Amino acid sequence: MRKHTVYVDQSGKIENQSSHIGMAFSDESGKEFTNAIFIDKKHKKRIKEAAKKELGNIREYRVKLFAFGLFMLIQNDLHRLKEVRVDREYEGKLPQIKHHLFNFLNNNTSVPTNNFPVLIPCHVHNEIKKPECHDLAYRAREKELDSLLESDYDFLKAMVLRSNK
Repeated sequence: MRKHTVYVDQSGKIENQSSHIGMAFSDESGKEFTNAIFIDKKHKKRIKEAAKKELGNIREYRVKLFAFGLFMLIQNDLHRLKEVRVDREYEGKLPQIKHHLFNFLNNNTSVPTNNFPVLIPCHVHNEIKKPECHDLAYRAREKELDSLLESDYDFLKAMVLRSNK
């Protein structure tokens, strides 16, 4: 049953090659429904170098890396999610993020497109008093969580360097 709205936050900047990334989502309460991923800074750096070499430019690199993080967070819970609320810092890139995310989902899950959750921009800190996703993202970046997804370089490279088509 698709009933959950989740809020997504990230700790660490994608463009900053010297820091890891933690991404997390949580429901409004932060108690019922959460997930987090750690993306290694070495993986980011190697992917960026490969993107320069293989794609000729890296304009989509950040957007695709963020979409990959979203994909990893939600892929196993698609049937339970109705909305994924993403911080407004990505609002201008939301159509591109959605495009890449839906490509990742279509190519790696059996869930029909009409069952994908809606992506909505929001100010997480304005909608929730103390967003658990913010704390989870920070703790994921610092690898302080017991349950944590970690990026696999080969899978990450295959996903991010895949064609935009």
